[in-house]
Amino acid sequence: MDPRGEVLALVAGAFAAIRHAGAETDRPRSAHLTRIMLDGLRPRAD
Repeated sequence: MDPRGEVLALVAGAFAAIRHAGAETDRPRSAHLTRIMLDGLRPRAD
């Protein structure tokens, strides 16, 4: 799988986890989980 496909799979899995956790009805929790997920996708400055 190319790296873009891996990232898309990761993002899809993370959003599925957020939905499974019931966060879609709790906006602050959803925002918090989304921030964690997006922070994990940012490139690291070495």
